[in-house]
Amino acid sequence: MRPALRHGLAQALFGWLNLALAAPGVYLWLGLPLVLRQHGWSGTAIGLFQLASLPTVFKFLLAMPLDRRGAGRGGYRRWAVALLLAYAAVLVALGWRDLLNDGAMLFALATAAALAGTWADVPVNALAIRVLPPAGRAWAGGIRSMALCLGAIAGGGLMLLAQARWGWQAPFLLMASALALGAALTLLLRETTDSANARHTDGNAIATRQAIAYLRLPASRRWLPLLALLFPFIGAGWFYLKPLLLDHGLAPERVAWLVGVAGGAVGAVGSVAGARLLKRLGPGRAVPLHAG
Repeated sequence: MRPALRHGLAQALFGWLNLALAAPGVYLWLGLPLVLRQHGWSGTAIGLFQLASLPTVFKFLLAMPLDRRGAGRGGYRRWAVALLLAYAAVLVALGWRDLLNDGAMLFALATAAALAGTWADVPVNALAIRVLPPAGRAWAGGIRSMALCLGAIAGGGLMLLAQARWGWQAPFLLMASALALGAALTLLLRETTDSANARHTDGNAIATRQAIAYLRLPASRRWLPLLALLFPFIGAGWFYLKPLLLDHGLAPERVAWLVGVAGGAVGAVGSVAGARLLKRLGPGRAVPLHAG
């Protein structure tokens, strides 16, 4: 196979993996609250359910075992396949039976899904750096961004429509199938160990020290508290919008189309426009403008 074709197929695969990884998280934290509200869950209960996403905060800790054991040839591929299949298994468990009346089990499995999805994202991104040539990594960033937007549309809209039409199990089985397909295709990838990738691996080995150094930067001390205060409120509004529309009499399918599909598409366009605005104005002016 020609190198250009092989790299193009690898780009497509990593796009699929990012979509498959993003969609379940969006469904669990943005789509499922609509279903929960529809079946009588209170706003407080839905808010507490969001605590199941806490494992995503500790992604940097989940990268440490991979830094120590994934550096060898084929290591990141094995980690990626294992964690993708683990994520798929948790989704199958979530869809095994209707959990709307079993909040404790739903919370436990949602926490496991957040852990598996966050962890799986680490070796997938590391594998992309090993597989793709340096010239193709800029394209990979664009494809990843597009895949995440499509994952938001799928998880926040299309999976809600699947749930409304085919029941509780359908979205979980669809998303688990997407992950299993991605894991199977990942087995076909071949990692490279050229000098550039070796340097990257060496960099991974000191990721913890780099993170500590980053947190000590003056700019980090200014920006991180601001972003930590800003994004939760933006997310809270987006989380609350679907249950609010449902309470005001909109049909679940219409909410899924308006907020999940149409809103996700607007968000994708807005992310592109926001990136251009950030490049033109700089973060000091762009962030307050976005917040306003």
